[in-house]
Amino acid sequence: MELIDGDATAVASDSGTRRHAVVDGQLYTASPDGDRWAPVELPVDETPVDVAYGERTYVVTASGTVLVEAADGWRHQRLGVRGVVGCAVATGQ
Repeated sequence: MELIDGDATAVASDSGTRRHAVVDGQLYTASPDGDRWAPVELPVDETPVDVAYGERTYVVTASGTVLVEAADGWRHQRLGVRGVVGCAVATGQ
């Protein structure tokens, strides 16, 4: 896989086809064939800090916005908290 220069602060994979990384405050996703990284355009001008997977892909920003990847793009909602450093998604029943 092509490398990205910079400071990687988060890396996530669902052991399937989803792979993401936050490098120098930019979210990246791996290509379907896994050969290269591409930047992800988010609908907010905030720094992503973590990625989690459930039924969908979830991203949280340091400013407290959670984003969910929907079929037609990213949906987002401010949580009202600041200084966020990570996220987790509960799956199952």
